[in-house]
Amino acid sequence: MKKEPYINHIPTDIEEFQKFINETDDAQKPIDKYGYSVIPKDKHGNYDYSATEKRRDVKDRPTYERWEWTDAESKEWSRFREEYNIAYAEYISENKDTKDGKGKDILEKIIKECIAYDNQNGLIQRVSSSVNTTQLKSEMFIIKPDVLEYKHPFYTISLKHQ
Repeated sequence: MKKEPYINHIPTDIEEFQKFINETDDAQKPIDKYGYSVIPKDKHGNYDYSATEKRRDVKDRPTYERWEWTDAESKEWSRFREEYNIAYAEYISENKDTKDGKGKDILEKIIKECIAYDNQNGLIQRVSSSVNTTQLKSEMFIIKPDVLEYKHPFYTISLKHQ
């Protein structure tokens, strides 16, 4: 997998991560009723838009397949959500006023595990680099490119994020 430059913004704040993991897990699971086209790549790894006969249309498959996630990776992302939501509910009920202690440590551990899993497997990287990622999904996964590239069959425009 070619590494595209992007800035990883998985939230580390407890409340922000709770919103993030729920939204992104909801986004990756449903069946993609609209579908998308798999565009072949040339020998240099660039998308070959002129090879129309090699395009493959995909419809009625889980959304995570748009980003080349495996079924196991999707399940692991959902496991982070389930674990986090259980721990978060306990944390809220036990720490209504203080919001610290053992529950906070458990939540922070799950956040670190999720970030480490993403760093190891490049899930958000694949969402970021997929031509099948909508603007809404990019915002949901908090993808902010370091260098934004618009690729066209005849030219590429690069903009540096500052």
